[in-house]
Amino acid sequence: MQRKVNITPNQKVTTEDFNNFGAFPRASFDTLHRDAIDHTVKYAGFATVQSAPAEVTVGAGRMYKNGEVFYRDDEGGVSLDMLSDLPAVAKRIAIVVAYGNQVDTDLETRSILTDAATRQIEGQEIATESRRVAYLDAVYGQENATPVAPAISSDFVAVAEVVLTPAGIESIRALTGNQLPSVRKNKEAITVINNRLTAIGPELDTAKSNIAGLGVAMRGKANVGFVTDLAIDVANVKEEIGLPDDYTAWGTDHFLTTDEIDTDHPDFSATILEGGRFPYAAQANLPIALNNPLEPKVTVHDNMAVPNFAEQKLLSVTGRDGEYSLADTTIETVEVRELTRTRTVVRYHESQRVCTNSRFWRDGRYDPVEGIFIREGETFEVANDGAVEAGNQGLSHWVRVRRYTEEQFEEPFFDRVVNTENVSGSVVGQTILQGSDGYLTSLNLFFTRKAVAGEVHVLISETKAGALDLKRTIARKTLAVADIDADPNGERATNINFGAVPLQKGARYALVVMSAGAHFLATVEGNKLATGGIFYVQDGEIEQGDANVDLAMEAFFAEFAAPILQVELSPLSLGGGIDMIDINADTTVFEGTRLEFQVLIAGEWKTLSQDDAILATRPEFARFRAMFIGTKDIMPALGVTAARSNVEVSRPGSARTIVSAERTMPAAVTTVTVRVRYENWDDAHNASTVTLLHGAGFNTEVTADASIDTVAPDDAGAMIRELSFTVPSITSFKIKEVGATDDSRFADHVARLAYVAFA
Repeated sequence: MQRKVNITPNQKVTTEDFNNFGAFPRASFDTLHRDAIDHTVKYAGFATVQSAPAEVTVGAGRMYKNGEVFYRDDEGGVSLDMLSDLPAVAKRIAIVVAYGNQVDTDLETRSILTDAATRQIEGQEIATESRRVAYLDAVYGQENATPVAPAISSDFVAVAEVVLTPAGIESIRALTGNQLPSVRKNKEAITVINNRLTAIGPELDTAKSNIAGLGVAMRGKANVGFVTDLAIDVANVKEEIGLPDDYTAWGTDHFLTTDEIDTDHPDFSATILEGGRFPYAAQANLPIALNNPLEPKVTVHDNMAVPNFAEQKLLSVTGRDGEYSLADTTIETVEVRELTRTRTVVRYHESQRVCTNSRFWRDGRYDPVEGIFIREGETFEVANDGAVEAGNQGLSHWVRVRRYTEEQFEEPFFDRVVNTENVSGSVVGQTILQGSDGYLTSLNLFFTRKAVAGEVHVLISETKAGALDLKRTIARKTLAVADIDADPNGERATNINFGAVPLQKGARYALVVMSAGAHFLATVEGNKLATGGIFYVQDGEIEQGDANVDLAMEAFFAEFAAPILQVELSPLSLGGGIDMIDINADTTVFEGTRLEFQVLIAGEWKTLSQDDAILATRPEFARFRAMFIGTKDIMPALGVTAARSNVEVSRPGSARTIVSAERTMPAAVTTVTVRVRYENWDDAHNASTVTLLHGAGFNTEVTADASIDTVAPDDAGAMIRELSFTVPSITSFKIKEVGATDDSRFADHVARLAYVAFA
């Protein structure tokens, strides 16, 4: 004990003396725990179990913070009701936390001397005990299909992770990493280590002789440089054909995804974007928005900005040779799945450069939908049923230059499902072959009779094997019965306005009508729609109708006033300056049209795809606009609002740390050679250190025995560094790269990291 209270005979004892009887031992125990055991926030006990469908009970336990001990020992434990915080649809993670507070409690009535002269006393209620109490609560993360744990304050200790579903608790996992280490368990672990060292000691003593013998045996063998070059070449081949890295003792990472990187490592600080890059020093995200919400040059349909247009009738099959009753077929419940638009990604990076490894996106192993075109919270349907060639994944527009990249998908719509719904009713569809690119704006149907009830769903869907495919619906409108203009002669039309739906030339589409009401549609004979046919659904099966009969209809398409249009968007801004502009938007860009983005710099509009060194001055504010380039029949369209777009402006930092995932060897190794390719490298401004991590918890860091730098033969701005490490006999390791620059305008990136390990 650091301090104690001294009391002598006949001494007057003060209140402070009595309080120190407890304060001094408490302070000593705090210091002992802080110095000898653990000064971080830890816990012991607090067993967490499910006590109801949406309730957990936490047992007795202690929380340790900076040497102080807080406790909780309620009889029966502490119950946490999570019913009101259950997710609505997906999942969310709740973290049970403990935090401490010192309180004065145990109130009792005690006699207090109020007048020393008269010895008058009175009863007062005072706190007779000071306790360090541990409080228990839950912190909730965001609801998501793949939920992540919420951030926890440094004053809290996370005790357990609870996964919640709409039905209640799915699982409970104790967070043992935050438990206070046990001295007894540490002693047991040290004993095991000492026994192991005793067992292998003699082998280590003879290692020198064995190594000398190996030297003699290796005479006449290939030199290590040749073997290293050969193994790294094979590693690159393995990466291209998709063999796993642990197939043998070598591997390569091209930094196109984080699959081979330990992003959870406490030292990790980098951005993986076609190369291992510096993390952001500053970053801001905003949706694309019209600078003038009432912009007269465009019309916004379904959050897609389309240049203003007039309607022109391009398809007309009218008359009444007969009628089709929706009541003639069975009532079906079908899954209608609406799809989203083409995705366009545009990146302009001032200080950073395009990585040479970007070609790997097209080799069939990496998925552009998952890797390039993703926006937060989206759900993708990757399979295209053979509509897109394997290895291309639908990527039709691919631009790579020094500072600028652009990617687009080849179809007006692709497989990100934005809405799925079951709809009941009789189904009839008319297929048509689209002769040219264009926007369908509205459709006229001709009802001859209508029922007193039963709304009508009108869909535009893609086709499969020539028949309608409701799982690939690209537009949908619903008609109330009151909106149907029925005419027995089939002369009056009912108009359905779709806004602007892009249809691609050469593709076959289906115009589908669904309703549970006994409505009648006019039909014409003579196969007047020679490129299509009528289909209906009977007992769940799609069947073709009379090949000589078609639905009467008229289709209207957009006709644009001007082939070039400039529209100003909300400006871009970032405190400290903009170095990178990343645009991720839903678009429609027909063949023969262009959608360009421009920023106003020093009074001049600069096009991202054409101008160089646009952001050299790192402006904090830049006006921003889009250029729509096309013809009177087809123009591009641009997604606006957060549902359709995102613009990220950022600036790189000056320090990065990349830690690879664990590399597991098929057998123990003692030598590791690492080769790193740096691009956009400048010796005057860039620096990098590569080390090897191994041992328990990968906490042992090894520096290289030797390092050689060479200029890349294919790029004078790229540097290849080869390092050699000598390690004890190990079967796993991680590679750590630490990069820095004295000026973030000189931002290099790690393009490739290959290793070869030898026994």
